Amino acid sequence: MSLSLQSARRTDRKRTSAESTSQKIHWWDELPAVLTCPECGERAMRRVAGPCHLLDGTSIPVLERFQCSSCQANFFDNDAMKTIDAFREKASQKPAIARRTKRMKAAA
Repeated sequence: MSLSLQSARRTDRKRTSAESTSQKIHWWDELPAVLTCPECGERAMRRVAGPCHLLDGTSIPVLERFQCSSCQANFFDNDAMKTIDAFREKASQKPAIARRTKRMKAAA
């Protein structure tokens, strides 16, 4: 058996074992552990998960994102942006309900 066929079989076995564990494989799993930050140019970007406080005042208890350990810049993928949008939507609905309730009590 040629070397290319042997390596192809090994790759198929690895793929099958990864599928059998039923772990969700993300695109960032294939990235290097440390990336270069587009803001400061340092090689200090890492994948982190934890609390995130945005500039508009939105606080998210757990958010997976890329963060530069040098300049603290945050970069978000599509899943993180969906989570941010959901939290912002919830935050924008709360004041509207409170204002409506206050007006209804004042009218009564």
